[in-house]
Amino acid sequence: MPRTAKLTRVSKVTREKIIKAASRAFARDGYEGASIRAIVAEAEVNQAAINYHFGSKEGLYRAVLQTALRALMSDDDAPQSAKLSREAALRRFVRRQLRPMTARASSSWRKSSGTRP
Repeated sequence: MPRTAKLTRVSKVTREKIIKAASRAFARDGYEGASIRAIVAEAEVNQAAINYHFGSKEGLYRAVLQTALRALMSDDDAPQSAKLSREAALRRFVRRQLRPMTARASSSWRKSSGTRP
């Protein structure tokens, strides 16, 4: 079970590194295909950090989903969106959601065709 104790600054950084690496792994490989070993290697942390912060792979997955949901639901740009028409706000939202996918597709295409950015 994940610990709920007060996190230190270093602990918060470790947790964020794990969530970032796990987000990429789960997006790329899905839950079943994502490997804890690959996640900790990418995050450059000890495997015990997963158990300490999240309790298990499932706990990590839930934390990734919670982080994504918070980001999606945040009102960081609410004042800017209030000035936009509904259509423009929707267009902006869709672009932001698609940007990571199109960046990966573009990067994959460049690698397979031998083209540099």
